[in-house]
Amino acid sequence: MYSLEDLQRRHSVRNYADRQIPDNAVNSLKAECTFIETHASGLRLIPVFGDGAPFEGFSRSYGMFHGVRNYLAVIIDPSFGNALEDAGYYGEMFVMKCLSLELGTCFVSGSFSSKEVAPRLEVYERIAFLIAFGYAEEKDDRTSLIQRLAHSVTHRKQLDARSLFEGTDADYARACKAFPELPEALEAIKAAPSASNRHPIRILLTQDSEGQPALKLRSTSENKVTLIDLGIARFNAAQIIPSQFEK
Repeated sequence: MYSLEDLQRRHSVRNYADRQIPDNAVNSLKAECTFIETHASGLRLIPVFGDGAPFEGFSRSYGMFHGVRNYLAVIIDPSFGNALEDAGYYGEMFVMKCLSLELGTCFVSGSFSSKEVAPRLEVYERIAFLIAFGYAEEKDDRTSLIQRLAHSVTHRKQLDARSLFEGTDADYARACKAFPELPEALEAIKAAPSASNRHPIRILLTQDSEGQPALKLRSTSENKVTLIDLGIARFNAAQIIPSQFEK
């Protein structure tokens, strides 16, 4: 389990240092992928080390990435109904494992060349997304104009975590009474990466089969990206209230 402070320490890294990941960290990441695959159906997580081909060239990465040499290919079997949500959940698990090893990460849903991704796919599989990872490069003046513009767009305003709860103030008060950790869980969802930093995931108060208070996550839409965001947010929320959100 990770603390809220751990979750808030994670941030997207697009510039990577030319530094090799040591063998013990490589083995730890491989072991994490093996562990995940035993708990998730229809999902393959393949770490690739020392190969930045999917990110090379301006036309592929739109100037957003520099120095990527390692990535995780998250491959799904779409016939599994929860494949995209599971991909997000376990992708965030891998990201937090990287954080524990002092590695930077970034979810990448489209800014790469799928033809250059090393793992081969079965005919029924597809790539949900990649996760770039490695040692973050210290900030310098090589950060591109495109990178700065992208950062300004996705970090345009500070989000109020309370706004991620869907319901009235009375609903929120009842939810906090039943689940005192709710405000912290909302902060955890706020800290979760999401496409364009839109934060489309909400928590609402509901009831379980026995009529007891329960919390539910929902996405404001059901396209590919927001389903992945739902899984990522679920992982973060599960670190705070596992009884409600853990898979």
